[in-house]
Amino acid sequence: MPENDFSELEREGAHLENKSTEDILRWAVDRFGDRVAMGTAFGATGLVLLDIAQKNVPDLSVFTIESVTPRQTIGEQAAEHGEELYRRDADQCCYLRKVEPLHRKLGELDG
Repeated sequence: MPENDFSELEREGAHLENKSTEDILRWAVDRFGDRVAMGTAFGATGLVLLDIAQKNVPDLSVFTIESVTPRQTIGEQAAEHGEELYRRDADQCCYLRKVEPLHRKLGELDG
């Protein structure tokens, strides 16, 4: 599928809308192979999905949200943005520590 061509996914999304979680996981692995992964922070829904995935597509790659490394260490972030950024600007801190690293990780995947 060409980059940024979501028409196939839109068509498939309509087809998969009423399918089971197991069917959707199998479709994703069949379609994207090793370019699909599941991210989890080990919340309740993430654990349920991990269980379903392990039973149905045990080769599915899984990454933890916490394992996605930010570009800067805490010390580098403090040097650039000041100490305790999380207290002064929680949104910016969350973006730097979680959102941006997750976007980089997702850029490595197709599904």
